[in-house]
Amino acid sequence: MGLSAALKNTATRAQHGGFAGRSALSQRLARPTTPLGTENDCPAVGFRRNSRQTACHLGNVCFKAFNSIMYYALSELGKPEGETDRLAIPVAGDDVRAKQIVMGLVNDMGFDPVDGGSLAESWRQQPSTPAYCCDYGAEKTLEGIKAAVRGKAEQIRDTEWREGYGKLFANNPAYADVHADIIAMNRSFNPL
Repeated sequence: MGLSAALKNTATRAQHGGFAGRSALSQRLARPTTPLGTENDCPAVGFRRNSRQTACHLGNVCFKAFNSIMYYALSELGKPEGETDRLAIPVAGDDVRAKQIVMGLVNDMGFDPVDGGSLAESWRQQPSTPAYCCDYGAEKTLEGIKAAVRGKAEQIRDTEWREGYGKLFANNPAYADVHADIIAMNRSFNPL
């Protein structure tokens, strides 16, 4: 299912009570908001905003999702619910009931939603952590989230990750041609 169809499906389910007991939340989300943060804290490239800052800035419910999957996987590798080898996407946020809507969106897009914990713990799905852009299923993604060590990802990201990406993209390849290499590199940083 494509992104626009998944968004429409999820919005329709939310508006018509498809997420049991969420009518007040549905009204809140019907207002113009940005409830999903996809950004990563990457000081090496000049970006220092995290999901908690975004939530405070917006003054609204905010979740971190879709930051730990590469565009190619998001656009090409989704599968219907129940199929084997389905990739997972972690969802971090503080509103447990609203998180079910975001997890429903992830599912509608063809991926297994994984509870990534609170926004305060969303660093566990940042670049160079064990769950970041590794194209794992739900079980392995959860294992990666639990295995993350604060401070380790920054060291990897600012050295090995930066060097590895530089080499992979040195000749301006089409992304689809290097996707498998990127996943292998990301997995090599934090073997599970």
